[in-house]
Amino acid sequence: MDFKQITLGDIAVLLGVIAAFYAFYKMIKEVKKPREEKDKKIESELKEHKETLGKHEVILNEHTEKLNKIDNSLVEISGDIKESSEYTRESDELIKTALCSMQRQSLLNECEKYIKRGYATVEQKAAISSQYSSYHALGGNGFMTTLYEQVMNLPLEKGE
Repeated sequence: MDFKQITLGDIAVLLGVIAAFYAFYKMIKEVKKPREEKDKKIESELKEHKETLGKHEVILNEHTEKLNKIDNSLVEISGDIKESSEYTRESDELIKTALCSMQRQSLLNECEKYIKRGYATVEQKAAISSQYSSYHALGGNGFMTTLYEQVMNLPLEKGE
């Protein structure tokens, strides 16, 4: 192209095209500017959220560790309670056996006394009945039932 042949009209058209591109460029830049600001704001908020999330993860881990310690303690306590409960059950059984034996001996002595004497008062029969019920509730039975029935069948005499 020969630059001597360029007319003022050609220059005007060229300037118009350049002006249009420049206007288009400014318009895109203005449209893009709020988007870039919005993107920066979103990135900033995202960074804050990540930092907050990191802090919460630290707190969560601390609480998880504490809960694990509590859980371990509860497991230990549960084991201790189980052992204690077994010991208590064994002790209760021994106490029950001892009480039953003592009730049996006392009942035996009282029943033999009344049977030998040949009578028992209403009060004495009531006491024997109460003692026999307690003995029976503790698991006693057998020979004492026979003696108990013998006392209950004895004739009545007035109390002293």
